[in-house]
Amino acid sequence: MRRKTSPLRSSIQRLLICTLGTLICITALAARPSWAADAAAMMALHNSVRTEAGLEPLQSDGQLTYAAQKKAEDMLTNQYFAHTSPAGVTPWNWIKSSDYGYDYAGENLSIDFDDAASAFSAWMDSPSHRDNILNRNFSDIGFGVSTGTYEGRETTVMVVMFGHRSTPAADETPPGGLAGMSAKPPTRSPPRDTTSPEPPHIRSPLPDTYLSSELCDITGEAEALSTVTLYNHGEYWAETTADPDGAFIIRAGCTDGIYSIAAIAADAAENQSRISEAISFTVDTTAPQVDPDQREHFSKDVLQTHTFLTRIRLLEPATGLTGSARIGNETFNLTPNDAEQALELLVTSPDTLGELSINFTLTDAAGNTLDLPAGYTTVITSYEKPAAELPLQKIKVLWAGLHFPPGPTDALKVALLCLFSELSVVGTAFARKARARVRN
Repeated sequence: MRRKTSPLRSSIQRLLICTLGTLICITALAARPSWAADAAAMMALHNSVRTEAGLEPLQSDGQLTYAAQKKAEDMLTNQYFAHTSPAGVTPWNWIKSSDYGYDYAGENLSIDFDDAASAFSAWMDSPSHRDNILNRNFSDIGFGVSTGTYEGRETTVMVVMFGHRSTPAADETPPGGLAGMSAKPPTRSPPRDTTSPEPPHIRSPLPDTYLSSELCDITGEAEALSTVTLYNHGEYWAETTADPDGAFIIRAGCTDGIYSIAAIAADAAENQSRISEAISFTVDTTAPQVDPDQREHFSKDVLQTHTFLTRIRLLEPATGLTGSARIGNETFNLTPNDAEQALELLVTSPDTLGELSINFTLTDAAGNTLDLPAGYTTVITSYEKPAAELPLQKIKVLWAGLHFPPGPTDALKVALLCLFSELSVVGTAFARKARARVRN
């Protein structure tokens, strides 16, 4: 921006040059004679350097002169020194208002100079203004001069407008070249797309699900070819481009934890959608952990059956944990005991005698599994007292496990059963509860 200063002394003169909105200040020493009507001298200076450069001389044009004069007066009236007024009026608006049809146009400005030669010399020292003066595309020129008060001091401003006539459409948009810049007017482009795309829709993972992979695939739909950006708990996470059908997939590395993912889509015109509804899911890649020193087994004789309880304690809580146990060809479900932070196996079976080797499988909500091999937990059940001291129902349990040699008759089996039954009746008064030993 140009620095605001106090009114200049007569021994100082200044040129302010605007290039793409930037004001460049050049100072030089000179006297201050009036040159408001010195447009002819300025024309001669322009054509002199153009002739030396092998270019066609510029022709004075009444419509460009009218546009330049209106612009000079407007700058002092509205107290600005720039190519575009505070109201947004550009040089091309002034040229258009003069009915000058063009295909190339440009503008140079000066302020606080007292004669044409000094202003022209400063323009030639500025590459951007020099480019306008020596632009081979320009054929016409117009000058505007206005003297008045600017920022509290008396001064003179000069406007030079360059152009090349054409027959553009009546509603053609003026070009955007400023001092030191000139350009061919662009062709009319369609209106800019300002419609925001719809928010993306995340299809997977489903809300409140568990993943057991270190790579997360986030899939969904968005506007075709839009840029989809994912945010995790409000922080940038990853992005991709939707395909021509609007589908997108983002594969990102995941560590264990809870995720809250939302997405924004941006189209080619950089219009952004609203943020999508967030979906939450949990990544858990760690299998359940058990405490090998906290295996507990309980066994008791309840006359007709033998019952045992095995409890497996966990090192830490696991969401959605399930478990199963395999004993021989039978499979049993484990029961969670949240108070004990454990899983329990309770088995009641009339056929449970001898040594039992149990296989356990634990599975958490994410699908991570832990297999405890055979022998991890072994339960040994036996009875220290002879069969004669056991109640009849327990003898029947023993009977179920007897193995006869080949060829015994059914009558022999019945006789043996009766014998065991009689012994049981005689020994009932002395029978004591069988004890079971449990061994890890």
